[in-house]
Amino acid sequence: MRVVLKVASGPLQGRSILLQAGQLIKVGRTEWADFAIPHDDRLSGMHFALQCDGQQCRLRDLESTNGTMVNGVPTLDTLLNDGDQIVAGRTSFVVEVEGIVQPAVAETVSEAGPERRRSTRTSRGTAGGRLDATAVAAGILSSSRRATTSH
Repeated sequence: MRVVLKVASGPLQGRSILLQAGQLIKVGRTEWADFAIPHDDRLSGMHFALQCDGQQCRLRDLESTNGTMVNGVPTLDTLLNDGDQIVAGRTSFVVEVEGIVQPAVAETVSEAGPERRRSTRTSRGTAGGRLDATAVAAGILSSSRRATTSH
C-alpha cells in the first residue's frame, strides 16, 4: 500500500508527497516538518502527521492552532480513505490510496467538543500504479512528474 498526498490548493498547489507502508510524515509550516509549507500563515509549525502501514493510513492532528479538517469535519485522529480531502491552514490536500487495504473497525470518540472529533472510519483502497519510478524514488514530486497512466 502507498498513499499520495496531493496539494489541491494553497502555496504549494500541484506538489505531492508519496508515503510508503511503514512511513510517518509530519506536515507543517516550519523546516522541522517533513513536508514544509512555509508560506501558509494559518498552518501550525507542526500541523498534522500521516502514518501508513500495510493496511491503513492514519491522520493525526498535532495540537494545531487552527485544527485539521477531513471531508469538512474537524478531526483529531482518523483513518484516511482514497479521495478524502484534508484542509489544514489555507492548504487543501487530496488523498490517493493505492493498493489493497483491509477494512478497519468504525468508531467515533468525541474529545474536544462537537467541533473537533476523533474518528476512525472504514478504509478502502484502489489498485493501480500511477507514479513513475523516478517519482517513487524522490518521494516528493510535482504534478508535472506524475505518470499519465490510468487504472
